[in-house]
Amino acid sequence: MHVSDLITTPGTVEAEWYHTLSETGSYWMPTLLKVTPSAADSFWGQTELSIGFDAIDSEIGDSDRVTHSSDHITLNSTHVFVSGKHFSFAGGPQLSFATRGPQTVHAGGSAIGRWDLGLNNVGLTAQWVNPGTLDVGGGVGRQLSKTGLGQYVTPHVSVTWEKSKGFSGFMTTSEGVAFQLTKKLALDVGAQHAGAPDTPVDHQFQIGLIANFGKIRR
Repeated sequence: MHVSDLITTPGTVEAEWYHTLSETGSYWMPTLLKVTPSAADSFWGQTELSIGFDAIDSEIGDSDRVTHSSDHITLNSTHVFVSGKHFSFAGGPQLSFATRGPQTVHAGGSAIGRWDLGLNNVGLTAQWVNPGTLDVGGGVGRQLSKTGLGQYVTPHVSVTWEKSKGFSGFMTTSEGVAFQLTKKLALDVGAQHAGAPDTPVDHQFQIGLIANFGKIRR
């Protein structure tokens, strides 16, 4: 939200990998593969298709560690409806498929808005998934001048609140620094703090890598 455009550069393929380590010893590797099919100024040139999953999910249970791949896969279609100098807005439908246990499918949608105010940016996100999960979030970032660490350095903070039907609300706050190493490669380093009113806060360390692989070859 604070480093790149709302969708992948038209006509290119991009991937995101996030290595997340909890203070409890659990480890996750959320992965996102994205493509904007066309470079033309058309519907497909303004629509990103993506698939998200945990490449690795390693958690400590009651007696030992359990490691497996994601228990669900999420598909998104995100279309840019507004692309202005200072404000951009995108959104679209979402499908989530369970990969273990009952073979359920959940439909929903997501939206993201971003304001660019000079070197500062403000972002708001919202996501709803049937049968009753809603999360909303917001964050701010500031793009610093070019340094020896890369093209740009962007400190950022954000907060997300999630509520599922029948459960207490769940809040995640995060802070970090994104390094735009090249035009096609970014590194994001930060910390997350997640918890509900009736549960202890789980502190997590996260490193993310965002890589654009260039134009789609035919």
